[in-house]
Amino acid sequence: MTRYIFFSGKGGVGKTTMACATAIHHALQGRKTLIVTTDPASNLADVFEQEIGHKITPISVGTIHELSLHAMEIDPDEATREYKERIIGPFREIMPEDVIASLEENLSGPCTTEMAGS
Repeated sequence: MTRYIFFSGKGGVGKTTMACATAIHHALQGRKTLIVTTDPASNLADVFEQEIGHKITPISVGTIHELSLHAMEIDPDEATREYKERIIGPFREIMPEDVIASLEENLSGPCTTEMAGS
């Protein structure tokens, strides 16, 4: 059984629509389903008509409230901050400030944001 389904393509081709429909389908089949977007212009909250944001949020569809459907809209800035802190945090108490500054500098590139959002 497929565990992960990815929707990609150019803008306006229906990625969000298909992803949401697929997520609802699997949730209605009783499967635990998490739909996640990394699109900064995400509209999952609009589709499901509820606040989602950068946290795993239970989703209700119409009058169905007991689905195993959850959603998350990854905020790249918040994901980057969390990622950096997971890496650097354990060293804050035991390493000198210059070492921490060096670690922070090494994690300041755009690839860090890409890794954090994955």
